[in-house]
Amino acid sequence: MFFNCVEPAHDLVGRDYYDWHFTIRAGLGHHIIFPHVDSCLGVICQLPNNTVFAGHINGFYQNDYSPTSHQNAFQDLIQQLNGATVLRAAVFGNIGDGQDLAGWSDYIQFPWANRVDFLSSSCERGIDVMFDVDSGQLQLMRYQDGRNFRQQPLAQRLANLNLYTINGYQLITV
Repeated sequence: MFFNCVEPAHDLVGRDYYDWHFTIRAGLGHHIIFPHVDSCLGVICQLPNNTVFAGHINGFYQNDYSPTSHQNAFQDLIQQLNGATVLRAAVFGNIGDGQDLAGWSDYIQFPWANRVDFLSSSCERGIDVMFDVDSGQLQLMRYQDGRNFRQQPLAQRLANLNLYTINGYQLITV
């Protein structure tokens, strides 16, 4: 089954497996798709008990256009975890500070030792992300309108790694 993790304001939230956050158990053949992450931030967290948490927040959460908009939105997203322990995390988006650094990484503090951040600064229209909950395979691709995620073109792939084997911290600019 494919779950579409879209920003909270998306018109399909709450219907047809679309929502802005999910907690899903591995072993059931599920995939989480983040279509069109541009000024937004996406996060996938590996939790104990063979589950993952995925969330997608828009860049100007609740019409907040302040410099701390992403920070406020991310804190609201993290509250959805209800204090759960996070083993590994992947964070992706294209909000930078103009120096090829992820501006949001400066104020989004994780207590987790294993994390990868993807800064998609070279992707004007954003990225598409697909995550296989069972295997941990995480694929980032250039945004393609109407992409069929069952048939991913290799030429569009920007990064391919396994969330469940991340060690330490990495910042990857794509």
